[in-house]
Amino acid sequence: MARKANTQFTGEKVIEGETPERVWLDHIERYRFASKYVGGKEVLDISCGTGYGSRILYDSGAKRVVGVDISSTTIKFARAKYGADKLEFRVGNILDIGFPGNYFDIVVCFETIEHVWDSEKAIMELRRVLKPQGLLIISTPNRKLTSPGKSINDPPNNPFHKKEYSTGEFILVLRRYLKILEIYGQRPISKVFFLPGFEKIARKLLPMIYSPDRGGPELELLLSKKEYRYITVVCKKLESDGI
Repeated sequence: MARKANTQFTGEKVIEGETPERVWLDHIERYRFASKYVGGKEVLDISCGTGYGSRILYDSGAKRVVGVDISSTTIKFARAKYGADKLEFRVGNILDIGFPGNYFDIVVCFETIEHVWDSEKAIMELRRVLKPQGLLIISTPNRKLTSPGKSINDPPNNPFHKKEYSTGEFILVLRRYLKILEIYGQRPISKVFFLPGFEKIARKLLPMIYSPDRGGPELELLLSKKEYRYITVVCKKLESDGI
């Protein structure tokens, strides 16, 4: 970690010391949550970005961590700032990860699935590289809060995103391929603002009545009376899934 590394926050890649504090804390909290599962495990951090989260997983006792990101510039930064003996960074793609089937005990995939058009293909690829009984820990923003009033087929408000899910849509697509164990949320708001017929009102009023900067970044088990800005799901690959 002694080598010098430089990059610049653009609004998408998360960079220690440059990313706005609330965004940084939300991302860090997800990795701290995932770190509870990685002790002694072979771990893939897909779309690892600048590598800060991979380092958290490594420092939490993982046997080995591989961070994969599509950007060669970002991987160069990650190697220089966070690389270690059993912490490796590689250029790769979530749609073609480049590892054999049944390879990793844990796959961590945070704030990634919304960046690809074919999200189901991505989920199948994540399942493929998991060992039977292995865990996928995956998160995504909730469209109802990040792009209020829009449907899954509408362009998200975030120009870096291809497709955003609501909580129910995200759970439904994951259940097609994996067993869901637990569902968590961050940055909640009451569901009363999302009752049927309130979509247009929510689109106009939500920016005024809801601020993700309020409260803390902690993950809580999903409550039916709340919507959450971010959804994190812990899933298991079953023996019957094959590769």
